[in-house]
Amino acid sequence: MAAAARGSRMCPATRAPWAVGPLRVASGRGTTDVPPQHVVQDDSAFFVGLHLTDAWYRWCEADDGSGEATLWLLADDGASWATVEYTPDAERYGVEQYGPRALWDEVREAFLRWYGLGRPERSRFTREPRSPGVLPGGGAFAAKGGGGRVGVTAGCGP
Repeated sequence: MAAAARGSRMCPATRAPWAVGPLRVASGRGTTDVPPQHVVQDDSAFFVGLHLTDAWYRWCEADDGSGEATLWLLADDGASWATVEYTPDAERYGVEQYGPRALWDEVREAFLRWYGLGRPERSRFTREPRSPGVLPGGGAFAAKGGGGRVGVTAGCGP
């Protein structure tokens, strides 16, 4: 599929209607109920990127006017990748994963955590110079609340 593409580093309180059940996978293929374009929008992509610092994505839109697109997820180690196929008005989206990591599962988990926290905007996060090892160079990100800090620290994996 020829496509226009955009990509980026990928640097629960309210329950989403699609936040039910795990990915159904058989031999690396399955479906998901999370619309793939939701995880690559600015605020959610920022939050997901805090959890997957060693992966990146590419969003490829079909050039045939169908509105279809493919979300590619790629790990820096070159050993793991995933695709999620977007079709307008679908309730489930095809997923294929390969490698030692289930990248879509990791992205979906981080996205649902962001959604469950009330979908905080990127501007609500501030970098705190503590917790060495949580971010490259040390530090952590915490969500700011009105008049105080929300009890959220988004780490970058183990």
